[in-house]
Amino acid sequence: MAEQINTSSSVHPSGWEPVPLPYFKPQSQLPGPLPTEQEIAGSETVFRNNEKHHRVVAVGPHYVVKHGLGVRESEGQTMLFLDHMTQDNPISIPKLNWLVIPFMERLRGVSLENIWAELTEDEKSTICGKLKTIFDTVHDIAPPNFYGTITKGPIPHHLFYNREKDPDICGPFASEFAFNRSFVKNLRLTFCLS
Repeated sequence: MAEQINTSSSVHPSGWEPVPLPYFKPQSQLPGPLPTEQEIAGSETVFRNNEKHHRVVAVGPHYVVKHGLGVRESEGQTMLFLDHMTQDNPISIPKLNWLVIPFMERLRGVSLENIWAELTEDEKSTICGKLKTIFDTVHDIAPPNFYGTITKGPIPHHLFYNREKDPDICGPFASEFAFNRSFVKNLRLTFCLS
């Protein structure tokens, strides 16, 4: 039996709570008009296209939109949480502008995946140093008092998947012990181990 998490308490020790949906950033804070459904569907700048899961496209110079069956509310809520928690030490993450499907700020630049092989060792070292600073900033955020998504939902990973959505397997979990027990339980069920 899963240990129950306190659903009435704040998600995070800082008092941060997920925003109610739909979330809209005020029009005055947007870099431009939000794209229409037709503009999203017609975008020719596709970063990822997995028809069974999700599609990530650039729409104009200002937005990246992720849409499809595999898009989770917790992804957008996590972006808002990181933005809130790193206000004193900002990190370079796209700003979320609208959340039902994530409309994110489009950051200018080139994908490291496309240029990594051509970079010098000094350039790679500089980039790794910047990434380390970002990871250290995120790592310094106090963890919540449970194991799950930022919305106190189940863990969105195949190792915690269960068709019946059994909270003993999917979470969220009240302790590290419950988290580990679930992981072992699901492995045993998956591989028919005793």
